[in-house]
Amino acid sequence: MSEYVRVVKPLLKWMNAHKGCKAINIHGSKYSENGTPDIFAVWKGTPLVIECKVDSGKTTPIQKHRLKEWSETGAIAFVFNDFQTAKEVLTTTFL
Repeated sequence: MSEYVRVVKPLLKWMNAHKGCKAINIHGSKYSENGTPDIFAVWKGTPLVIECKVDSGKTTPIQKHRLKEWSETGAIAFVFNDFQTAKEVLTTTFL
Protein backbone atom coordinates (compact mmCIF):
# COMPACT_ATOMS: atom_id res chain seq x y z
CA MET A 1 0.00 0.00 0.00
CA SER A 2 1.24 3.48 -0.81
CA GLU A 3 2.09 6.15 1.74
CA TYR A 4 -0.87 8.14 0.42
CA VAL A 5 -3.36 5.38 1.28
CA ARG A 6 -1.73 4.36 4.57
CA VAL A 7 -0.84 7.75 6.03
CA VAL A 8 -1.71 10.84 3.96
CA LYS A 9 -5.36 10.13 3.16
CA PRO A 10 -6.48 9.13 6.69
CA LEU A 11 -4.42 11.93 8.22
CA LEU A 12 -6.02 14.55 5.95
CA LYS A 13 -9.50 13.25 6.81
CA TRP A 14 -8.74 13.23 10.54
CA MET A 15 -7.13 16.69 10.56
CA ASN A 16 -9.90 18.33 8.51
CA ALA A 17 -12.53 16.90 10.87
CA HIS A 18 -11.19 19.18 13.63
CA LYS A 19 -12.40 22.74 14.01
CA GLY A 20 -9.56 25.18 13.45
CA CYS A 21 -7.63 22.94 11.07
CA LYS A 22 -7.36 22.98 7.29
CA ALA A 23 -5.00 20.51 5.63
CA ILE A 24 -4.30 19.75 1.98
CA ASN A 25 -2.12 17.31 0.06
CA ILE A 26 0.27 18.71 -2.51
CA HIS A 27 0.88 16.18 -5.26
CA GLY A 28 4.38 16.34 -6.67
CA SER A 29 4.57 17.45 -10.28
CA LYS A 30 6.90 19.19 -12.67
CA TYR A 31 5.46 22.47 -11.34
CA SER A 32 6.37 21.88 -7.69
CA GLU A 33 9.79 21.94 -6.04
CA ASN A 34 11.50 18.62 -5.48
CA GLY A 35 11.15 17.55 -1.86
CA THR A 36 7.90 19.45 -1.25
CA PRO A 37 6.19 18.05 1.88
CA ASP A 38 3.09 15.88 1.42
CA ILE A 39 0.74 17.92 3.62
CA PHE A 40 0.37 21.64 4.20
CA ALA A 41 -1.91 22.71 7.03
CA VAL A 42 -2.81 25.50 9.39
CA TRP A 43 -4.07 24.43 12.80
CA LYS A 44 -5.36 27.14 15.11
CA GLY A 45 -3.18 29.68 13.33
CA THR A 46 -0.04 27.54 13.32
CA PRO A 47 1.38 26.54 9.93
CA LEU A 48 2.40 22.89 9.58
CA VAL A 49 4.21 20.89 6.92
CA ILE A 50 4.18 17.11 7.09
CA GLU A 51 6.25 14.56 5.21
CA CYS A 52 4.77 11.05 5.30
CA LYS A 53 6.82 7.89 4.96
CA VAL A 54 5.80 4.26 5.30
CA ASP A 55 7.61 1.30 6.79
CA SER A 56 11.33 2.09 6.90
CA GLY A 57 11.06 4.92 4.39
CA LYS A 58 13.52 7.68 5.14
CA THR A 59 13.44 11.30 4.11
CA THR A 60 15.77 12.20 1.28
CA PRO A 61 18.35 14.98 1.61
CA ILE A 62 16.15 17.32 -0.48
CA GLN A 63 13.10 16.54 1.68
CA LYS A 64 15.13 17.30 4.82
CA HIS A 65 16.25 20.56 3.22
CA ARG A 66 12.66 21.57 2.36
CA LEU A 67 11.45 20.78 5.90
CA LYS A 68 14.29 22.90 7.29
CA GLU A 69 13.34 25.78 4.99
CA TRP A 70 9.74 25.65 6.23
CA SER A 71 10.88 25.44 9.86
CA GLU A 72 13.01 28.53 9.38
CA THR A 73 9.91 30.46 8.26
CA GLY A 74 8.05 29.56 11.45
CA ALA A 75 6.15 26.46 10.32
CA ILE A 76 6.24 23.32 12.43
CA ALA A 77 7.66 20.45 10.38
CA PHE A 78 6.86 16.81 11.07
CA VAL A 79 7.85 13.48 9.55
CA PHE A 80 5.43 10.62 10.27
CA ASN A 81 5.74 6.94 9.38
CA ASP A 82 2.22 5.94 10.34
CA PHE A 83 -1.21 7.42 10.91
CA GLN A 84 -1.48 6.42 14.58
CA THR A 85 1.74 8.19 15.57
CA ALA A 86 0.73 11.29 13.60
CA LYS A 87 -2.65 11.34 15.33
CA GLU A 88 -1.09 10.97 18.80
CA VAL A 89 1.50 13.72 18.24
CA LEU A 90 -1.00 16.15 16.72
CA THR A 91 -3.54 15.42 19.46
CA THR A 92 -0.93 16.19 22.12
CA THR A 93 0.16 19.33 20.30
CA PHE A 94 -3.17 20.85 19.24
CA LEU A 95 -6.10 19.31 21.15
